[in-house]
Amino acid sequence: MAASLSAARVLLARAVVQNAARSFQSSQVRMIQTTLPALKAETMKQVDVDELEVQKRLGHTSMNFVRKAEKKNKARAKMHRFYRRTDWMIAAFCFALVISIYSYTMFAIKQETFLDDFDMPEEIDRTEPENK
Repeated sequence: MAASLSAARVLLARAVVQNAARSFQSSQVRMIQTTLPALKAETMKQVDVDELEVQKRLGHTSMNFVRKAEKKNKARAKMHRFYRRTDWMIAAFCFALVISIYSYTMFAIKQETFLDDFDMPEEIDRTEPENK
């Protein structure tokens, strides 16, 4: 009797696995598109860790992690400000360089006088035949 029960359990388990595999293959795309709201993970709620009640509820270890994260975030923000300021300085230098090169080019072209004393050549009379 025990052997027939274990054989029945094995057959039942195989049937369940095969049925699950068939249903997964047929509804794989549908399942990806429509997930149940109960299966979705909850988003983390924002907590104000400055309150004593919240600090007691979180505990010493969690508060140490919060302080460490705040310290890292402050250092990251400081580096972001430094790089942002550096980027603005580089952009201002490049813009000033372009404006100065353009201004110098316009100034240098206005000083050119080599065409001022250039005499236009006389018109060639093309009405006369050249076969004389």
